[in-house]
Amino acid sequence: MSELSAKLVLETTCDILCSRASLRPILRYSVRNLGHAVKTIKFSTVLKWVGYLTATLSLIFGVHELVKLVSDRIESRRKVDALLISEDVELKGRDYASAWHTLEQDSQLEANSAKVHLAQENLAMAWLEDIHLRENEKFSDIPERLEPVLTRGIASTMNSQRSADLHAHIGWSYFSALSSRSVWPGSRRRLFQSCVGG
Repeated sequence: MSELSAKLVLETTCDILCSRASLRPILRYSVRNLGHAVKTIKFSTVLKWVGYLTATLSLIFGVHELVKLVSDRIESRRKVDALLISEDVELKGRDYASAWHTLEQDSQLEANSAKVHLAQENLAMAWLEDIHLRENEKFSDIPERLEPVLTRGIASTMNSQRSADLHAHIGWSYFSALSSRSVWPGSRRRLFQSCVGG
């Protein structure tokens, strides 16, 4: 029953039941106020449903973003693991430059990955022990490229044996890169001497 027809039925019923003229304005006033209250109730109900709908949509979008974040993270880790496997194959084949490039791709995917840092440090040490030059490559280019990784490894490791290995390889890289020069920079000379114990 619509609001208007309910009003008419109620007014007609009041007219029949109430024969006195003095009661008629009071009843009509009450019916009019009742109609206003019905409109208010309907508006507040609509607002409640809008609120429920907004909260539900917010929850759905929030869950969607969370799922997307988790799936992107899983995909990134899968790519990193695949690149680490590829780097291991290249390292075993003694293709150090390609393995280094693969690890650079890994570090772009996950810059703070401990697995990638460890693989870079291991590759840097293996490459320093077995340097082979390619065309248009200077001997000093390789140790200069590897030194920051070895230095980062020293700063981050707690294992004294690993720290000693990294120090020794940094000393070897300085010696290899600078042995052809007659003048060594002072800071590198001191670091080299501390690495070799002199």
